[in-house]
Amino acid sequence: MKKILCLLLFVTALVACENDTVTSDPGLQAVTNNEEYSEALKYEKWKPNHKTAYVANENVLYIMGETDSTSYVMKVPYSPSLFGKTIRLGKYRKVIDDKASNKDDAYAYYRLKNKSALNETFAFYSTQEEDKKGNIVDMGEVSFAPESEQIPGTITGTFYVNMLKEPLDEIQQKNYTDKQKQEHAALRSEKIFQEGVFYRIPFSLPK
Repeated sequence: MKKILCLLLFVTALVACENDTVTSDPGLQAVTNNEEYSEALKYEKWKPNHKTAYVANENVLYIMGETDSTSYVMKVPYSPSLFGKTIRLGKYRKVIDDKASNKDDAYAYYRLKNKSALNETFAFYSTQEEDKKGNIVDMGEVSFAPESEQIPGTITGTFYVNMLKEPLDEIQQKNYTDKQKQEHAALRSEKIFQEGVFYRIPFSLPK
């Protein structure tokens, strides 16, 4: 009986330590569907090796995470009064040199890297207003913790996002092999992030 009790105490302590790590270490994570699993929605934890947050042109905030095979970016307007607010995500628009005309855009995108050339994109998912059937998509939102809960030099908040796969562009259509085109077509049409958290990510302002 004592052995069982000791074992239970050890397991409890281990779980407590793991929870402390999750809630005290800087990080970015979410529960997401596996885009390569086409039979059904298969959810798993996404926790990037690298994460960063920074402000461009004094008015655009980027929060980014990257694994060996994927990358994820959220872009929202930035102002000193951002903390404590919730921002709805909108349609993705490609940013060219962080032009000021894009400063009010809020969106997210996810990139699946090419297995044979990781610096190239194999599949691209982004927030879009409608799916192929014309159904309105809830693109998601980003909520920032109030200023009283923020630590100077870092940024904390939560998010969820629903993204859709974009079709192959002209260059991909030209360069992809038939096998690659089949693999791209087999990927799920949606990429979902739920229960997303960014916690005390180092945060740099423009100098």
